[in-house]
Amino acid sequence: MKDESAQATAYGNLGLIAAAREQHEKALILIEKGFEISKRLGLTGRQALTLNNIANQHRAMGDLEKGLAYHREAVRLAVDRGYRRGELLNRT
Repeated sequence: MKDESAQATAYGNLGLIAAAREQHEKALILIEKGFEISKRLGLTGRQALTLNNIANQHRAMGDLEKGLAYHREAVRLAVDRGYRRGELLNRT
């Protein structure tokens, strides 16, 4: 699991690098790969953070409604799991 968790983090980080270069479609693909691994491993905090990163890419590509839907899903997931504001950053 540790290697897979590191792989999920690596995909997310590569996605954020692509996003910083304004390669949003590539970023989305990479971030989504990280999300799928986090989901399979049951890493709820990381899933919520990753959903926010997915939302940001949709917003950057101009799809505000889809971005908002992903942000809402991230909040729902965090609240359902009992996370409070700021806690996700310390529990991923």
